Amino acid sequence: MQKLNTLTILTLVSAIACIPVEKETGETDTGTDEPTPDEDCTNGTDDDGDGDADCDDSDCADATECAVETSVAWTSTDIALTITNGDAAATYNWGIAENAGDCVDNGWCWTGEDCHLGYTVGTTGQTHTAGDVLQYCHPASVTGVTIAYGAQNQIAEEGQTTVFSNDSFSPNVTYILDNAASTEAETCWVWGIDPTYYSGYTKTCTEM
Repeated sequence: MQKLNTLTILTLVSAIACIPVEKETGETDTGTDEPTPDEDCTNGTDDDGDGDADCDDSDCADATECAVETSVAWTSTDIALTITNGDAAATYNWGIAENAGDCVDNGWCWTGEDCHLGYTVGTTGQTHTAGDVLQYCHPASVTGVTIAYGAQNQIAEEGQTTVFSNDSFSPNVTYILDNAASTEAETCWVWGIDPTYYSGYTKTCTEM
C-alpha cells in the first residue's frame, strides 16, 4: 500500500509539471521560447516584431538593397533630385557645384548652390557687392526635391529655384546630398564630374 501511494504522488507531480503556465499577459507559456526571426529587408513585413519593416528597420542599415540611391534629371524647366531608400528622420540638404568645362577657363563657375564653399561675387552690381559670398543649399525631403530654372541676379530660392538656366550645365557639375542631422560619413554622398571638389567638406562623404 505504501508503494502505491508513493507511485501515485510521483505521477501527480509529473502531471503538474507538464501543465502549461499562464503568463500575466494571459498568454500560455509552453516552456519553449521560439527564436525571434531575422528581419527580411525586402518583404514588406516587420519580421522581428520591433515595429519597423524592411529598410526602416535598423537591422537592415547595412543591407545592399537599403542603400540610399539618387538620380538627377535636368528637364526643360527644372532640375529634379530623386532619393530612393531615404531616411524619413533625416534632414537632407542638396548641393550642386559647377566645377568643370569652359567655366574653369573663363573663371565663372557657378558654385553658389554647392552647400560648401559658395560663390564669391567679383563685381559690384544692383544686388551684390564685390567680395560677397553667395551660399545656397537646397533642402530635400525623404524622396527628393525639384528646383525650377529662372532665379534672377544670382539669387536662388532654396528648395524652389536655381541660378542654372538649362540642361547644358549638367555634364559639368558635382552633387552632394547630406543628412545635416548626422555627422556620420555614411549619411553624406557625393557624385558627378569631380567629387574631389567636396574633399574639404565638414565631414567625409561617400562617393557614389
